[in-house]
Amino acid sequence: MGEVPPIAIVSIFHPNAETTDSSQAVAQLRSQVSSVARANPWICGYIQRCQETSKHNICYSENVTDSDVDKIFHHAIVDDDMKWASMGGENFKNVKYHDDIQLLVDVTSKFIVKSGHNKDFEDVTKCHLLPLMRYTVITNTHNTKLAIVCSLSHYVADAHTFYRLLHMIHSVEGIVSLNPKRLTNSGPPTISKLFRISLVLVSTLYALILKYTWGLKLYKQTMYAVVNKKYVKSKKEQYGSSDEGVWVSSNDIICSDLANILDVGVANVVVNMRNRIPRCEPTLAGNYLNFMFMSRNSFETPEKVRQLLLRGLANWKPSFDMISAYYKGFLFTTNWSSFSKELSLEGYSEAFHYPFVKFSNALVNRFYMGYLVIIFRSYKDNLSVIVTSSGEATPKKLKEASLFYN
Repeated sequence: MGEVPPIAIVSIFHPNAETTDSSQAVAQLRSQVSSVARANPWICGYIQRCQETSKHNICYSENVTDSDVDKIFHHAIVDDDMKWASMGGENFKNVKYHDDIQLLVDVTSKFIVKSGHNKDFEDVTKCHLLPLMRYTVITNTHNTKLAIVCSLSHYVADAHTFYRLLHMIHSVEGIVSLNPKRLTNSGPPTISKLFRISLVLVSTLYALILKYTWGLKLYKQTMYAVVNKKYVKSKKEQYGSSDEGVWVSSNDIICSDLANILDVGVANVVVNMRNRIPRCEPTLAGNYLNFMFMSRNSFETPEKVRQLLLRGLANWKPSFDMISAYYKGFLFTTNWSSFSKELSLEGYSEAFHYPFVKFSNALVNRFYMGYLVIIFRSYKDNLSVIVTSSGEATPKKLKEASLFYN
């Protein structure tokens, strides 16, 4: 396995009363994390790779102890107002567009689990130091502010699993046991190994040419934007009122618009395979995602994106133009909005919620010619996107787009 950034979110909570004491909330959350861990002991485990078979296994004990819970649950005290402001602050909820929230990512990333590499997973003295999950409650000395940072290794879980565990901790849904045992030999054919290798080689070559031949520096920027509800509604009405009466989703519209705004050569949609392939039930933990790569013709309109999804993965073949990807770049889109629900916490209201991805320098090099987009709900019914980009012109493209408030 190569490096994969963990799934991570930050939620900012505002007290419902001035007298609210966050110390009680911290104790309540630790108790919930303990209960969830005892129902799902694998989250207290770690990955170990067998050198002989090259297989990765989750190592954990069925009997969860308090020391196991302490590996997951952490409480951090931060009194720096600037750091609180960068994490979301009091008014970030009112922000509709922000050119670069990389500081926000950098401030909170120290609280998330580490990705690790194969060499770490093979070393028995190191692999147990890389827990799969981490849940951190951040408060200030006066107990007047509270935020949570939760992360989970993307090696062993996807956004579906992540949000189910998060919702259990915050009593949004009841605590249940999710099965970490991996299904084998099920589902449609996945992207071939040769295809994956070609993708990495092309992007890496592109980055090296820019860096060493033309002297350009590798560049990374993370933007935040709120989706314009009226624009999405008008698009849905436009397709619904056509002669064919085509139904398109918000996801279809966002994916198509972003691919065209950014003028990429190839785009993809990440698909959750639960209830789409045999025996893949919602109670399965793990990473059951598949990628649907699309050529420029396939994402030209939201209707074409919808048609591709309706065709189903079983009847789908990768549509990937390597030359177009080389000259135009590619777009990775993952939608977390359908998994997320408003988090509850006694005495508090969730004010703002956002995911983030921490890229290492190695990953920036690897995806230099592309964009990573996460679609999510920042609060209530507001759809938002976070775009990690390698192009300095990207902010202007997004800010001027009708898809977003500007």
